[in-house]
Amino acid sequence: MALPEDQDPMDCYLRALPGEPKFTLLARDESAAHWVRQWAYERSRAISRGEAPESDREVVANAQKIAKDMAAWRAENVAEKPWRRLNVGTTTETPAPAQASDNWFYNAKMARRQAL
Repeated sequence: MALPEDQDPMDCYLRALPGEPKFTLLARDESAAHWVRQWAYERSRAISRGEAPESDREVVANAQKIAKDMAAWRAENVAEKPWRRLNVGTTTETPAPAQASDNWFYNAKMARRQAL
């Protein structure tokens, strides 16, 4: 299947089979770059042992670049926390969840407080 020029052939969402589970890491997660590097290391070892195709070296290089970019993005943005936004139209400085992905964090934090 040929992909349009503006689509990345390394994109796991494009390569996934219908219904195949996927997991996404974002640079805002402080451990994301570490786990991407770890995955690249393990895949590189599998290639060396002949357990993964030699063509995966390109995928490993891409993962290493992504890990480097994640670390750089986080270093530049962690203090500002751009993924958190202030409540619009209020006088408080309380950050409000910017996305649904932030809502689960808030709910988990509240549930943990209630359990203590």
